[in-house]
Amino acid sequence: MVKLIKYLVIIAVISVAGIFAWKYFFGKSEINVLKNRIYSLASEASKKPGESLPSAIMHAKTVEKFFTDPCQVDVGTHMFSGQYSQVQIGANSIRYRYMFQKVTFTVHDLEVTLTGNDTAKAFLTAELNGLTKSGQSVSAFRELECTLVNRDGKWLVSKVAINKIIEK
Repeated sequence: MVKLIKYLVIIAVISVAGIFAWKYFFGKSEINVLKNRIYSLASEASKKPGESLPSAIMHAKTVEKFFTDPCQVDVGTHMFSGQYSQVQIGANSIRYRYMFQKVTFTVHDLEVTLTGNDTAKAFLTAELNGLTKSGQSVSAFRELECTLVNRDGKWLVSKVAINKIIEK
């Protein structure tokens, strides 16, 4: 009887250790899920040279799904700050895609913190590099603070604020 209890305890310890090892090596942490979501947003927002109109529309529809409806945007000027619906975000995405031959958004120094069960903050440096249709090269950096919420298992950006404009 003592041997049976001893074996059961050993099996239980090995099982618990196995579960923790599995989660550690193979499980995705919520922080990694959030980071991948932000990197995916930057990728979807970027435009390759020669992009067709149907492709631009598809990317814009995908971009709008990364945001809550509405989403608060604070960019330092009253003209562009405010609440935007997902449709408005998609329309703005189409608008800037039309202005550029190519544009790349890159995320640097990404730090994500869970602030609650279904909320998180992301701090990052966003880099925009592009070539306008008129041939002008554009490069800009912004330090951003994003608030994200988990809705139905998907992390969505509910607020974007510029912390600092970085001059090159």
